[in-house]
This record gives sequence, structure tokens and C-alpha cells, in this order.
Amino acid sequence: MKMTDFAMGDRGSPKGHDLLDVALSAISHGVCMFDEARHLIFCNRAYAAMYDLPAQLTRPGTDLARILEYRDATGNGPASRETYFDVVIETSVKHAPASQTSLLADGRIIKISHNPLDGGGYVAVHEDVTEATRASEQVRFMASHDPLTGLPNRNLLREKLDQLMPLSNQGESLVLKFDRDGNFLKTFGKKGKGPGEFDLPHSLVFDAKGRLLTHSPATYKIPTACDRPRHFTIALWDGGNVEPTINRSKAVGEPPFMLAISVYSALIQAIAATAPERRALPLLDAPATPESILRAIAGHRAA
Repeated sequence: MKMTDFAMGDRGSPKGHDLLDVALSAISHGVCMFDEARHLIFCNRAYAAMYDLPAQLTRPGTDLARILEYRDATGNGPASRETYFDVVIETSVKHAPASQTSLLADGRIIKISHNPLDGGGYVAVHEDVTEATRASEQVRFMASHDPLTGLPNRNLLREKLDQLMPLSNQGESLVLKFDRDGNFLKTFGKKGKGPGEFDLPHSLVFDAKGRLLTHSPATYKIPTACDRPRHFTIALWDGGNVEPTINRSKAVGEPPFMLAISVYSALIQAIAATAPERRALPLLDAPATPESILRAIAGHRAA
């Protein structure tokens, strides 16, 4: 007996008919079957509920085109009709199961798994994978972006720089641009444009009134030694001083470093004051970003 005959009503005893209906109703995913002319053979309740189909569109013999027209009209049709049947064509050509994800007009993401039938037609399982897909995208996003600002982090910077470093071996120039605060702006290939251009972690961010938000170390991370690419060539300036300096000095001594260390020590003392009953000093990671300070406060209070 062909599967299409079985679905259209020649299912044997009434008991077998009832068992199949119970089994299809118990499946949480949408299940549907279409013949070679794309006419509906059957669908379960989950399929009808997924697309809010009226009863007349779930009857055997309904043209798939009518179902899609109704879905388009109600706002849950496929975002791209051009690619919607790609998986159907693939299953018919290869005569093997295949699947694809389809973005709907209402924002949901549906995974459709097609299984071809002998003599044409197919059985398809529709699974709503919106939450799982969004969660996976969020995990990938957080791996390369700052959790507080949402800006790209040093991992993405390293990745981009590693991708561009081969250009320098092919005669291309790799130029890192900074603003007056030492803030990364953009990287360019030869002549300041080309395929090497991309936004780096500390792009300027403005609010709705045009005010600069990323204006201080509190709103972006100052580049550190950890932000360097794996292969980084540095050439020291061998010319004369552009402006007069004391004894023509080109370097700095200890005072600037001591000033920085004093700020770091003051932050540690301030964090320690949040839980004065603790005798041990808190652990503060460098650079002392707002996130590091918040983690240090939480860790010191919980110690």
C-alpha cells in the first residue's frame, strides 16, 4: 500500500485510523504531507496552530499555494518565497531527506525537515527553533563583544587583525588609526580604503542628541598589550625630535608609571572599603575596567 493511499483514508481498520490521529496530535512539531502536485494530504494540529490555519485550509486536497497566500496575508509567511522551495527541490533531486531553516515575516525561525515519498510528494516536519537560534546567536555574539557596552572586544580585534596581517606580506599597508584619547577607530588597507576596512572595538558612539558617549576610559577599554595581533612589527622613530624636549629625550621615566600605579592602588583601597570587615585585599584585574571593578567588589564581599 502506498503512503499516500494510507493517508487519504484507506488506512485499514478504524482502530488504525484513530491510532494514527492520536500519534500525530501528540507530536509537538508541525507535521504535514503533500503529494507530487503540492496538494495537502494531511497535517496535524500543531502544523495548523503554528501558522494559525483555518479548518478549510487543513482539508486534504488544499493547494500549498493557497496556504502560503493565507500565511502571507496574516503575517506569518516565509520572508523569502524564492528560497522556500529549495529544500523540496533538493529532496526530489537527491531522493534523500534534507532540511533548511526558514525566516518568517513575524520574526520566527522554523526548521523544516523534508522526507521524499515514493511516487512524488513529501512529508515535512516544521519545528520552531527561534529561541534556540537566538540563544546560539547570543552566545556567539558575547564571545566577541563586551557584555556591558555591546562593542566588539579584543578577541574580535585579534581575529580581524590576524585576517589582515597577510596583506602586509603582499605589499599592502596595514594602518591602525586612533583618536586623541588613544581610541581605536579603523584599520585600512593600501591608500586608506579597500577590503581591509572594518570597525574596531572602540568606535565612536553618540546618543540621540549627538553627544559623544564613548568619551572616557569609563565607556571604552584603553588598548593594552593584550590587544596586539599574534604577529606585530614595530619600527622605532630614528629621526630628530619634532619639538624641543629636555636633553632631547624621547622616553619617559618612572613618574608616569607611578602615577598610574597610584590610581590602581587607590581603586583597590576603595574596593576594600566596601567590606571593611575583610582583612585581605581584593583582587582587581588589569586593566581596571568598570566590569573588573564590579567583579572585584562582588568577589571581595563574597569572600
